[in-house]
Amino acid sequence: MGETWKEYMGRMQDTYGHLPNFITNLPDPKPKEEAMTPPKDPRLTALEARREANAGQQVDNARLPAGANMYYYCETCGAHTATKPEGWWQDPPPRHCATCKDDISDGIITRTDTYDDWLEKNNKERYQRA
Repeated sequence: MGETWKEYMGRMQDTYGHLPNFITNLPDPKPKEEAMTPPKDPRLTALEARREANAGQQVDNARLPAGANMYYYCETCGAHTATKPEGWWQDPPPRHCATCKDDISDGIITRTDTYDDWLEKNNKERYQRA
């Protein structure tokens, strides 16, 4: 009637055996750990460096004497954004520095990624020591 499975597979090997097996001979493009980890954006590295540089550099407005200027800081990286007289109400100080505003608008960081959370997570001091 027909040929057996073993005869059929032998004939297929004779017919197609000279072709390379492309599926099993492809090189692995990256190790599995690298393939699973997305590349880190250099702007995130710069944000981390700004946060480290600003840790412990802020002035505690509550400890200043009455009538002293008030210091305002970026909510994302802790950089100094403005100094206003006490009781100033005309134009509010910026909530974010220019670099962090750009990173937020580009979607690199979110408004919920705050300097306060970073300080707490990394056990860092916010204010200058007196």
